[in-house]
Amino acid sequence: MVKRKIYKSFIALTKKNQSLDYIFRLYKRYLSKSYINKVKLNAIKINEVSTSFCTAKWYQQTLFLHNGMNHSCYHPPMHKISLEDIENNPAGLHNTKHKKVRRKQMIEGERPSECSYCWDIEDKGKDFLSERIYKSTDQHWSFPFVQNIIQNPDKDINPKYLEVAFSNTCNLKCSYCTPDVSSSWMDEVNKLGPFPTRYKHGNLEWIKQEGRMPYHFTENNPYVDAFWKWWPDLYKDLKVLRITGGEPLLSSHTWKILEDIRSNPKKDLILSINSNLCVLDKWIDKTIEVTNSISKNVKAVEIHASCEAHGEIAEFIRFGMNYDQFINNVERFLKETNEKTKVNIMITYNNLCGDSFLKFLDDIKKLRLKYQNELGFNKLVFRVNYVTWPKYLSTNILPVDLKKKLAAEITNYSKQNAENFLENTEVDQLMRLKEYILYKPNDDDLDDDINDLSIFLKEHDIRRNTNSEKLFPSIYQFLNNSKA
Repeated sequence: MVKRKIYKSFIALTKKNQSLDYIFRLYKRYLSKSYINKVKLNAIKINEVSTSFCTAKWYQQTLFLHNGMNHSCYHPPMHKISLEDIENNPAGLHNTKHKKVRRKQMIEGERPSECSYCWDIEDKGKDFLSERIYKSTDQHWSFPFVQNIIQNPDKDINPKYLEVAFSNTCNLKCSYCTPDVSSSWMDEVNKLGPFPTRYKHGNLEWIKQEGRMPYHFTENNPYVDAFWKWWPDLYKDLKVLRITGGEPLLSSHTWKILEDIRSNPKKDLILSINSNLCVLDKWIDKTIEVTNSISKNVKAVEIHASCEAHGEIAEFIRFGMNYDQFINNVERFLKETNEKTKVNIMITYNNLCGDSFLKFLDDIKKLRLKYQNELGFNKLVFRVNYVTWPKYLSTNILPVDLKKKLAAEITNYSKQNAENFLENTEVDQLMRLKEYILYKPNDDDLDDDINDLSIFLKEHDIRRNTNSEKLFPSIYQFLNNSKA
């Protein structure tokens, strides 16, 4: 009945000579609003299990094979997979002792402290949807399988959503990244030592102490060995496979797994590849060719690329990036891949991107409108998260007047673009970001965090021949006022 009413409404609009573009925009917004409403409805069912229940602890895993670290969802800290976990069962890569304790807490209604990212969002009010809700109500890999968890909460289980890194090989040095995730960071720290902030950002001694030191590519890696033993059984249950890094296009294991998928179709699989899109053209060419070839074997192919700022500021935050190359390669995937391929921009908002964040969104807007298909659906989407660590890159340390300015700009941008550009989910995430920016933490270390930002910027300029004072005038005004 509802669909029939909607259909009649659209027919009426055509009779009024409304343009197809206008009609399709309305339809797209109806679908987006319908999605949000369905998420909120299904959230009630999730909370009936427990108000701290999150399917990600069972069905999602991010797995760093180069050092044996993992977590379910990328907001909690990583923890080490012990060799005992995988000694007799390669599925121990996912079903770790650490994770089983947190699963029990969630079933019993207790909030694991490591999931504070979501608790902070939920405590802001019922209108704000946390990652716990988005993940647990996902219709492809999560929500339909909730009953399996309820019936067997303690049972070992294969993830439905797997993000896997085979190597830390990477050509970028993103500001909030670390040597265990980026070989470029590793090379710099080996030569120059960690950044002289109070937590010694990039400290190899701490990385070794935490068990996060990567295996060298020439060493035998028991985690990689266990993965390939697990892979045939794991592959049968996967709904989403997301290959990450480092830069995954520079790992031979990435191409091995893609060839395996090409040879073994799985029609319900969403294949995702994280990439900085700033590698040599030959790797972009090969990725486009392989994704077009694989797309007939899977449900969809998604390219996830990270950026949150424009031009030189983006290149500072993600050192080694060429912004024009990045935008050009995003456009190549939109233009040269088929309708089953989508590009997802992963935004990690931090206190350095404020002055150019909306300019970056305008670049996304131009590409989205250019390659939006005839039905008005988007091949280019974005998702907003924000930096909480290192603390000196968080917006929490900014002065109130600057926070209000950034929050107001985001609010105005959302209102101005809600009709012609932004999805309802994206508006929701921008409003969530706005609330986070305005948040005033009770932080006794605030002065130390501000000082760390000053140290980081100066050290960045020395090591990487940049000019942070030119790029971030509002940040430097804030830092200078803090010293006064």
